[in-house]
Amino acid sequence: MKENEDNVKAPLSKRTKIISLIAVFNIVIGILGIILSLPFITLFISIKYGGIPTYKNGITIKQVLPNSPAEQAQLKQDDKILSINDSNVSKTNEFIDMVNTNKGKNVEIRIERNGQIHSVQLTPRNNPPVGEGSVGINIVDQSLKIDKQPLALLVPTTIIRAYQGTELRLISPLVPARPGFSYEYRDKSFTRLKELVYGVAYIVLGVGLWTMRKWGLYLNIGLTGLGLVLSIPYLFNLANYNALFRSFGSNMSGSINIMTALVNIGVDILIVVYLYKQRKLFQ
Repeated sequence: MKENEDNVKAPLSKRTKIISLIAVFNIVIGILGIILSLPFITLFISIKYGGIPTYKNGITIKQVLPNSPAEQAQLKQDDKILSINDSNVSKTNEFIDMVNTNKGKNVEIRIERNGQIHSVQLTPRNNPPVGEGSVGINIVDQSLKIDKQPLALLVPTTIIRAYQGTELRLISPLVPARPGFSYEYRDKSFTRLKELVYGVAYIVLGVGLWTMRKWGLYLNIGLTGLGLVLSIPYLFNLANYNALFRSFGSNMSGSINIMTALVNIGVDILIVVYLYKQRKLFQ
């Protein structure tokens, strides 16, 4: 037993401060990655609803705000929106995109009311009052259904659905989460699942480096190599880095985004080189 303890302590005693710092950094990054992978907005909306909302094609007006273009056009509660300028719309986000594209322009909206088709014309406002929207209506997906579930089942189910690429998003962060202010979003690139996998991988990497295991060294080399391979398309067109950062909500200038990405790659390479030079310390 004493000999085994000595064997464990031996490599740990040789661990440099830099290796310790790298190990802790990777563990922290991994934990943050897992936290960021969680669908907090989707969880908030689902808990607010008391279940998982599911949507089918169709948009229904639930409220017409006073002194709005919608009121002037005589739109009414429970009208079903069919199209804008002859372009069919079936989801709230499609309607919002069409309205935003035509701000300040006269548009024709086709609706269904009591089984009859009507057309109205209005002009979406460029600068509407906060929380009212350009048209001045609150809308919901027509066939909104709430799959009621107990909280203990709702939370894990919502998280799993998000990792599978289906989650809910608020139309505007300035309004409360209720039907009409959220829409279903499908992430075909499975961003949250990737963040979860990377988070777990970095925690495992940090533990491997902290305990001075050779597999930790090789895992670091492998992850860095994978990152470099995935960066190749961006390196040939650095402007892609700006688009990538924008997708994560970055408001920094394009040059800063590109510089940040290149610095990250450089630091990763330096860490790999340093650890490889210290490879004899790992067991």
